[in-house]
Amino acid sequence: MKHLTFSVLAAFVLLSVAALAQTNVASITGIVADASGAVVRNAEVVITNIETGIASRTQTNDAGVYFVSSLNPGRYRIEVQAQGFRRKQVDNLQIETGQKARLDLALVAQAVDHDRDRVHAARSLARSIKASATSRL
Repeated sequence: MKHLTFSVLAAFVLLSVAALAQTNVASITGIVADASGAVVRNAEVVITNIETGIASRTQTNDAGVYFVSSLNPGRYRIEVQAQGFRRKQVDNLQIETGQKARLDLALVAQAVDHDRDRVHAARSLARSIKASATSRL
């Protein structure tokens, strides 16, 4: 009987310690989507504790969901990037002990700046014409 009582007591103590250890940390999850609401798969998500510089990295799954656990309380920066999209950054996200935070993020597609490309091409052409005219003189 003493052995059974000791075993039950030991199991209770171990479970209590494990439960306390788990409540000292937090987690964050969310969905990464584009401007139309379509999920973004395989986006890289980096969550950095601003005070310590410790970063946790993950990727979104096929449903656009990311999840990071075992975060210590503090202020965090979240950075998300995916091919074909502008990088998104959220600063000073406060995470509290035991919190299960949710932060959905919308990415903006990288637009090709056609006007900038035309100006660059025109300047290159002008330099080429000027160089050609100068060499003929």
